[in-house]
Amino acid sequence: MENSKWSDGEIKKLFSGVEEAKHQNKSLLHAFKVHAKKFGRKPNSVRNFYYQEIQNLNASNKRASKLGINLEKHLIAQPEKFSKEQAKELVKEILRKKCLGVSVRRACLEQAGGDLSKMVRLQNKFRNVLKYEKELYMNGERVTRLVIPETVRELGAYAFYNFTGIKSIVLHEGLKFSGEAVFGNCNSLESIVLAPNIEWEYLQFYRDLGSDEE
Repeated sequence: MENSKWSDGEIKKLFSGVEEAKHQNKSLLHAFKVHAKKFGRKPNSVRNFYYQEIQNLNASNKRASKLGINLEKHLIAQPEKFSKEQAKELVKEILRKKCLGVSVRRACLEQAGGDLSKMVRLQNKFRNVLKYEKELYMNGERVTRLVIPETVRELGAYAFYNFTGIKSIVLHEGLKFSGEAVFGNCNSLESIVLAPNIEWEYLQFYRDLGSDEE
């Protein structure tokens, strides 16, 4: 059973662990997990306590001073909200890179310029958009017939996963599939035009068409 009481010593360990993680360019989540494992707590509980304690310490500088915690190192930045256009461009760029075989995490990290905290924010936004926005749009128009251009030579895993608005797909000659479930969960898909010499490395593409199963 998780111990709900936090000693001053543990609080100091938590804040120093967060500072060390930042210094090593690691995420706060990493710091929370390390602390949770060491003190027998749950990462979510550690996270919630950390943010609440920051508020408490900001309200009592005397206590922060007693614990030796420099609150300047624990400033909570308020993230800017994505505009509709920014979200659209983010999804478009991540999907473009996925088509080239780049993972979502790596694509988001590149978009974030190597900033891990920003990468997590971009990754969460991308996944959130795909979860609730299941139509594919190009130039503002809803796409139901998807034609893969010949300039795209390879499609990576989950490149068009969960786009339920797609009804037909045209695949050109020489196209290579290098990942699974490229069109997984495309439940409205009615037809596929297959060109010769398409390289299928993952037969799961077939099985995942119109299915939620793995």
